[in-house]
Amino acid sequence: MMPTRPEPSCAGENEPISLPEGCVDVWICRVADSDDTETQARCRQAMSAEERTKQAAFHFAKDRLRYLLTRGLARYALSRYLPLPPESWRFQSNAYGRPVIGNAPRDARWLTFNLSHTDEIIAMAIGRHLALGVDIERAHADAPLSIADSFFAKAEARQLRDLPDSLRSRRFYELWTLKECYVKAKGAGLSIPLDKFSFDLDRTDEVGIRFDPALADAPSRWLFWQWHLSPDHIAALCVERPAERACRVRQWQSVPFRHYCEVPFQTERASAAASRPRSDSGSACALSALAHQETGQ
Repeated sequence: MMPTRPEPSCAGENEPISLPEGCVDVWICRVADSDDTETQARCRQAMSAEERTKQAAFHFAKDRLRYLLTRGLARYALSRYLPLPPESWRFQSNAYGRPVIGNAPRDARWLTFNLSHTDEIIAMAIGRHLALGVDIERAHADAPLSIADSFFAKAEARQLRDLPDSLRSRRFYELWTLKECYVKAKGAGLSIPLDKFSFDLDRTDEVGIRFDPALADAPSRWLFWQWHLSPDHIAALCVERPAERACRVRQWQSVPFRHYCEVPFQTERASAAASRPRSDSGSACALSALAHQETGQ
């Protein structure tokens, strides 16, 4: 167990956030920063009885901690946007196992969210009337490249074969996180065949996507971002393109029930139509965490 750390200069635990139309917030919780008894106790207190039962069923302590912090982050983050106590949120799963809000009051029906995690980092994307998906993976040196030959599109498998051995594992995870965040944004999980759409990463800073006609989908419908959360952790975000407005992303670093801070969102590649972070702080999405004055969100 790690000792409690001094708090950084961040927003207080209960300060609200305003989320404008066309904005997506990505919340990041690093497990090593949240491994203290107070944080764990407050996450456990906010969980439902069913969640506590699920947490206790994990055999390994690291899995119990990761589940605890994931559920705590979800409840804590959602309550920053609406005046609903963290313990009051109720969740249910859709037909494909994706968690959705099950008790959204009328003024919360605009909230959409998605979660992903590794053993070390938890990510949560939150949007406003937007289909979205997020995925994070730890890039191991021994990536399961045989999966690409069996399940990826032929063009992607060819991309991997054409790369030097030293680059194949990282490219595998770059492709995997993009494919995962897309199927999560669609809400249908791996029921969508992974070989029916492919990503083109030939340009180092751009994400291109192609669809098999059988999917009846269009590249112009979706926006993608990809970035590193550590030298070994790759993250990807997919958002349904908002109508008649740009989509911006901001990133929050958080220890649930203690604090959150807005940190630079440093994307490494994105869709050609996606807004990229600017060097200044004047983005249309960067509203003060205290400016929660909108009604009927």
